[in-house]
Amino acid sequence: MLIAGFTGLMLGSACGGGAAWFLVLTRSRRMANNRFVIHLAQIAVLTTAAASLFLLHLLEPRMGIAPHSPSHYVVLYTSLFAWGCFLMPILRAENRLRKSGESDGKNLVSK
Repeated sequence: MLIAGFTGLMLGSACGGGAAWFLVLTRSRRMANNRFVIHLAQIAVLTTAAASLFLLHLLEPRMGIAPHSPSHYVVLYTSLFAWGCFLMPILRAENRLRKSGESDGKNLVSK
């Protein structure tokens, strides 16, 4: 069960870290209200969550984990926890930045 939990943490961290990295790198374009990049970021966050769960579904039989067993839930919840630990601070910072009024794009795009 320990290996299952570690696998869930690693997979969730990798997927959540990838999405967080993408959000940090595209922050200036999203603050300039580039709609394409905003939609791409939303798709990236949802895709990493789905990819994490799909990869877990593929890895569980190889690790010998039966569906609906305690080990299955350990892998699932540790993966979602790790994914959330990477993304929640980034999403919170994005929300604060947008609410502060600094995201009007005047400093980022010359009009």
